[in-house]
Amino acid sequence: MLALAPRRVAAEGPPIDPPEFSNAVVDFVFKDFSDIYMYPDGQPTAAQLDRLSADTMLLFKHFEEVGLNSGLQQTLAADPLAVIDYVPDPATVSTIQGVLSDRGISISASAITSWLGTPEERSQGAAQVLQNGVLATATSMAQTLSEQASYLRGELPFPAPDRPGICDGLQLIIAVLWIGCVLGVGPYCVGAAMVGLLYAMLHWYGMC
Repeated sequence: MLALAPRRVAAEGPPIDPPEFSNAVVDFVFKDFSDIYMYPDGQPTAAQLDRLSADTMLLFKHFEEVGLNSGLQQTLAADPLAVIDYVPDPATVSTIQGVLSDRGISISASAITSWLGTPEERSQGAAQVLQNGVLATATSMAQTLSEQASYLRGELPFPAPDRPGICDGLQLIIAVLWIGCVLGVGPYCVGAAMVGLLYAMLHWYGMC
């Protein structure tokens, strides 16, 4: 669990056992996300949405396996206001930019900062994540992507329904990962970059 201070997060904190990500999972999800992000073709295709849905489940199930989801939920439950009111710092923006740059992805500092949303949005997201959990929040987003893909293929008569709080929940998850990155936990920086890239695509597609 991370020790948080209100609004600003100290650069030092208690030792954290970092999750041990599978390089194979991280490489696969990053490649798929970056391929879709870097080569958009107007509106998303059903095939792209299916890939994002599958990748979202793969990523968050892996987070579950390595104990990251429970760590994020414990951090949020311990001090939700510290996450909701968190003020992003330029050094961490640069760190996350570096993670993305290493994968050949160039995103501006302002765009990365926007992934966190507003305190009001993170407050809604906190309610979503505290009530349903990290994995359930991600599962709802994956379901929305899958249903939208089915609609584009003509298999459903209506677009995927809005699921209030899901996008806010993703922004909240990014914020908790970001705070872990501030405290120097490398895997949290990688997680923030991956989930942030997912959010960026959903925002681009008008789904967040």
